[in-house]
Amino acid sequence: MSNSSDLTILQLFKSGNICLKNNLQLPSLILMYSSIDILGWMAFGDLPVKKRFTKWIDQFMDSNNYGKISSLDIYGARCAVLHTMTPQSLLSKKNQVKELFYSWGDASSDALTKIYKLVNCRGCVTLHVDSLFKEVEHGYEKFLDLKEYAEYKLKRKRTQYIDIEKVLIYKVIKKATNMENILI
Repeated sequence: MSNSSDLTILQLFKSGNICLKNNLQLPSLILMYSSIDILGWMAFGDLPVKKRFTKWIDQFMDSNNYGKISSLDIYGARCAVLHTMTPQSLLSKKNQVKELFYSWGDASSDALTKIYKLVNCRGCVTLHVDSLFKEVEHGYEKFLDLKEYAEYKLKRKRTQYIDIEKVLIYKVIKKATNMENILI
């Protein structure tokens, strides 16, 4: 049975696919990387973002589909897209990750790879956005199939909603009583 967070993730996937079909590559990447961020939090809680992001990729996505691209490379690409809208992140500038360039639709990653070799771009790799998106969706399905994550996800959501309810109750009481010093 689906719940609101599952429907929200599915909406992110659907939105990303709509963006891809309409040649809106950057918005599709932003949605995909944000989805992995959310899924990492759902699976692993309040670990640092880099750790939960890469752990989710390593655990739920098939790394064989990406050759020499690691989960850390994908995290670096996430940082680049979300923070600078370029292929460069702080991690790539420090040569800690490869710079990812993207192909999509009917385009082949091979053509871009040939161009990188011609201009001697070291540390540049190409990733097909459509296949990466499908792999994230497949990873989400694997994530949902694991019972221990379903229970953990439910526990985290309950905790989050309880905290939200406390804040709302506090605001209502504060407004109704004009009391500034209410602690929950």
